[in-house]
Amino acid sequence: MQKDIEDFKVFVSSHRFASETNSDPGGGVSRGHAVLVRKATKSYGVGRSRSTILDGLDMTVKKGSIYGLLGASGCGKTTLLSCLVGRRSLNSGEILVLGHEPGTPESGVPGPRVGYMPQELALYGDFTIKETLQYFGRIYNLRSAFVDSQLEFLSNLLDLPPSIRYVKTLSGGQQRRVSFAVALFHEPELLILDEPTVGVDPLLRRSIWNHLIRQSVDHGRTVIVTTHYIEEAREANTIGMMRSGRLLAEESPKNLLRNSRRPSLEDAFLKLCMDEINDSDEQSTVVAHCTSNEDGQTSATKDIEDFKVFVSSHRFASETNSDPGGGVSRGHAVLVRKATKSYGVGRSRSTILDGLDMTVKKGNIYGLLGASGCGKTTLLSCLVGRRSLNSGEILVLGHEPGTPESGVPGPRVGYMPQELALYGDFTIKETLQYFGRIYNLRSAFVDSQLEFLSNLLDLPPSIRYVKTLSGGQQRRVSFAVALFHEPELLILDEPTVGVDPLLRRSIWNHLIRQSVDHGRTVIVTTHYIEEAREANTIGMMRSGRLLAEESPKNLLRNSRRPSLEDAFLKLCMDEINDSDEQSTVVAHCTLNEDGQTSATVQPDDNITTDNSCNQVDIHETDTGRVHHTNGQASSATPADLSNALSNLGIPNKAAKMKRKNHTTNVALPSLRRLGALIRKNYLMTFRNIGIFVFIYLIPAFQAIVFNVTLGHEPMNLKLAIVNDELSSGNTCNYTTECSYSMLSCRYLRYIKKNIIQMPYGNISDALEAGKNGQVWGVIHFGHNFTEEFEIRRSAGDSASLENIIRSRISINMDSSNQQIDVFIEKWLLEAFGDFFKDFMKACQYEPEAGYIPVVFLDPVYGEKDTPFTEFMAPGLIISIVYFMAVSLTAGVFVSERKQGLLDRCLVAGVTMTEILIGQLVNQFSILIGQTTLVFLCMLLAFNIPCHGNLALAVFITFLQGFVGMCFGLLIATLCDNENSALLLSQASFLPFTVISGVCWPIEGMPPYLRNIAYSMPLTYAIESLRCVFARGWGIDRRDVYVGILISIAWILGLLILCLFVIRIRKYAR
Repeated sequence: MQKDIEDFKVFVSSHRFASETNSDPGGGVSRGHAVLVRKATKSYGVGRSRSTILDGLDMTVKKGSIYGLLGASGCGKTTLLSCLVGRRSLNSGEILVLGHEPGTPESGVPGPRVGYMPQELALYGDFTIKETLQYFGRIYNLRSAFVDSQLEFLSNLLDLPPSIRYVKTLSGGQQRRVSFAVALFHEPELLILDEPTVGVDPLLRRSIWNHLIRQSVDHGRTVIVTTHYIEEAREANTIGMMRSGRLLAEESPKNLLRNSRRPSLEDAFLKLCMDEINDSDEQSTVVAHCTSNEDGQTSATKDIEDFKVFVSSHRFASETNSDPGGGVSRGHAVLVRKATKSYGVGRSRSTILDGLDMTVKKGNIYGLLGASGCGKTTLLSCLVGRRSLNSGEILVLGHEPGTPESGVPGPRVGYMPQELALYGDFTIKETLQYFGRIYNLRSAFVDSQLEFLSNLLDLPPSIRYVKTLSGGQQRRVSFAVALFHEPELLILDEPTVGVDPLLRRSIWNHLIRQSVDHGRTVIVTTHYIEEAREANTIGMMRSGRLLAEESPKNLLRNSRRPSLEDAFLKLCMDEINDSDEQSTVVAHCTLNEDGQTSATVQPDDNITTDNSCNQVDIHETDTGRVHHTNGQASSATPADLSNALSNLGIPNKAAKMKRKNHTTNVALPSLRRLGALIRKNYLMTFRNIGIFVFIYLIPAFQAIVFNVTLGHEPMNLKLAIVNDELSSGNTCNYTTECSYSMLSCRYLRYIKKNIIQMPYGNISDALEAGKNGQVWGVIHFGHNFTEEFEIRRSAGDSASLENIIRSRISINMDSSNQQIDVFIEKWLLEAFGDFFKDFMKACQYEPEAGYIPVVFLDPVYGEKDTPFTEFMAPGLIISIVYFMAVSLTAGVFVSERKQGLLDRCLVAGVTMTEILIGQLVNQFSILIGQTTLVFLCMLLAFNIPCHGNLALAVFITFLQGFVGMCFGLLIATLCDNENSALLLSQASFLPFTVISGVCWPIEGMPPYLRNIAYSMPLTYAIESLRCVFARGWGIDRRDVYVGILISIAWILGLLILCLFVIRIRKYAR
């Protein structure tokens, strides 16, 4: 069974031997270099905000070798790699990659000579796996046969899902494997891999390293790999240990361990960090660059030794205090029985938790290990009440999560999610103070905790904004939030990822003291498998089940392996090999007096299960009352008998009824939490310049653009004039007296100055100019226009048809632009009316005799020539306020949820109702500012008249802004990311604007569309505001109060729909 592993180890040993015997005998740099870096310096910012990322770094990577680059997040690894591939440039220093400077044509970097896997996924979510690899195959100009063979080979090597699966449907670990496949796909000379094995199954990790070693030995390819699994870097030829932009050491693993006199690379890195700190005043650097000095070691520091002594005593106390009965201990912090959780339906159904059992004793540290995608995060979210199981039972602190008596979610639990879940525009101090208010802590306790945690976690100055911190510093702040209120149960999802080894030891030291001295329970997931040795119990999870749940000592003894990594690997192999012989390999935490589990070790090393471990004593529950050190107390009543029975696998209708009933409990909002949420929303709004501009300047700018561009008369419109009354060389002379002389010229004088008259000699040239778009129309006067016009006026009703035709002014228009066409026609008709009126007056006739017998008197409302802007202004005001509220509310809410901020607040005990109220209060105050600016622009700057009550107009606008906020909240509850929320809000803009009568009267729509228009939230409100602006009506008029009532109905309907969607999608408690 272990043959593959043993073969791997033999292969690795030969790989190391070949590497060491082929090294440069002179002890210097070998002749073949893949990468040379000398005195590399890189910084960002200027002045006080200048931050140095690389600080005179030297680095040497030999061709055909594997180089392991180790260091905490924020130490400069990713910046260095981006410089190597030519994506960034140094401030000073030199880099050679494959013999040339990156970015030069001869280097081929960037290009096909290098394969790069970035820290981000960098994949197209809407591509299938096959399409992704084929796409990069085309980018690298690979042959189809090679692409197909690589697709098959890498799918087997990396255990990829079926190639027809979309990338966006894969788990995080599966997506990283696809990203790794992209880097390997074209078999480059140099592979640069930024954390390729994060969250990968131990079996698959071994397979990946095996492949990298074969690429190095058999094909001479060079590999630079960064990793958080420090011990796996033993497989590299050279290790570079990086801290604060410099290399502390650059040696082979063998020499590094020998020089540091430490048993593990983790301890060696820790010692180098301590040496740098202790010797910083004596020497400028402690880098042993490519040396193998046997005497180059320093003494171990007292802090590390004290830590080890403390951990040893912690283990001893834990083991001697084990339950002597060999069963489940009397005090359980967490009990999980037969937990099942799946997503999707039909063929797309995916099982995340598969009948999982888990027991966490009070006052213990429980290390939950497993690859990404195995179900750890889903399990933790169920423990804190953020998700519910499909079947099975969970007890947390004696009660089912989500019940009022459990206090979970709430202050009894401290939760650090996998995401950062921090507000970037908060300072560190404001972040901790915010959660202090959420937990209702006293100010003195908040200040003392801030000082204590800043020292413990080596946090930057508390006035630093979170968004300016490095990734590792941000994770420390997130960890501080979980620790801040000193909860009974700490649930930490990968708290030490990317953290400096020194700080990691400090964190574990603090967790152990919390467990031993204060009896607090800690559940921690970690990718650093070996650090889980500090836990009392380890649960090794794979494919939604626990492979084992034992103390580290028993796990190593039962597996007969020297490390937890090898023990986990063995359990994975056992599960694969024995899947047809047994249903599970879980040895579920049944301890006897010496701490050994009931699982026995068989001669073939298979781990068996004692099924009696699933028995639970229903009397063994804690009935005490737990007191927080900050003075708070939370009740812990006895666990329900029904819940305990369900732990035994006995169906219990009462328990299910209870779970169903508690979801409908409604608690009054906490004023203190509401105050914290409202303050948080204001800080987030006014500290973000982009959002501030979007909120206040964009609405005013839209109003200005509207008034400047719409409703104005067009200018400089060219019209072709063909006047056949003018003989060649004659000028267009006329008289203002009663004389029938050159009436064509007399008429042209009355045409508005907006029209530019362009004379043409003949009608054909003028029409050709119209066809070519040079003029908007052609005006043609006949040869005898004046004489024919006089005959027609004198003849009256007896005028002949021929006379009537010859006395006309012929006009051919370019009607491609309907608005310009309407303006020109209007102006030409007005010009003729003025011309004829003046002519009749000059001849002492009654001027009115020339008009048609239809008279338009003064309008009831408005003016005869009401500008188009006055018609559109009410609709535009409401549209601006409405859609700004939609976009802002949806974007902010979705962003909080995506970053994990919503989950963190809900786990802290904040209710969804409080979050909604906090958002609405914040948005309403913003709405006041937006409405004020829009009204000022409309009424004062551009003189849009409001004939009615201005306060009523503002009230109608406020209501529509509130409708927009509620619609934005609905979008946020339906969408999972900012892009989809933004697209949905934008997609609603044009239909709502057009159908609601903003641009065109609803009466002009077809009957079936008219009914839809009246169902839109804006339609009646726009009509109401139009009645107030143009007609001066008050709230007593039906058209006004109907708009108000319908807006209120939309507000209530959207809020109810939001709460319904929240319940369905499990956002609420």
